[in-house]
Amino acid sequence: MRILICDDHAIVRRGLVDVISEQMPDCVIGQASCDAEVMPLLERERWDALILDIGLPQRNGLDILRDVKARWPGLPVLLLTVYGEEQYSGRARQFGASGFLTKDAAPDEIIRAIGLISRGATYFVATNTAVPTSLAVAPLPEAPRIPLSEREDQVLKMLSTGLTPGEIAAKLDLSIKTVSTYRTRVLHKLGLSRTGELIAYGIRRGLAG
Repeated sequence: MRILICDDHAIVRRGLVDVISEQMPDCVIGQASCDAEVMPLLERERWDALILDIGLPQRNGLDILRDVKARWPGLPVLLLTVYGEEQYSGRARQFGASGFLTKDAAPDEIIRAIGLISRGATYFVATNTAVPTSLAVAPLPEAPRIPLSEREDQVLKMLSTGLTPGEIAAKLDLSIKTVSTYRTRVLHKLGLSRTGELIAYGIRRGLAG
């Protein structure tokens, strides 16, 4: 098996190499630290799976994922990140990822995820649905208690697709503080308490499409 790891932190790559090598001693492992390194490696060599960090410095892993799946649709991609699942797993699925793990995952879980995606299955933390289990069972409002303004509705839709406040701020030419204010207003009007619930609400209402 041939696995390519793309992460900008050498210590993370080293840890993944050690974990994989210990459990899969015959595995060939390649390493890249950014978009400029991973794409040429994908072009030159055949790989059975790609482990891709979301928080890369030049281009984030989700953007790279879209390019990878456009050119190599059959390549399983496991996203690895320090961020919570409820913030990014929806977009990871939308863009074609085969799995999603946070970087605090146990070695056994990493190996299990690699094994599953290499066999054509998927592996997403805690759930096989687009909405985290803890949110899926929570009652969510069907409509706002107070009508949303046009900008609040826009921010809600963008949050539902998994965009961060920083990404939304850049797209709307607003400050992150302003976007956070809109998010707080939407939470209040919907009677929700956290961003993950907003994302679950948006997915349930079909706002993430």
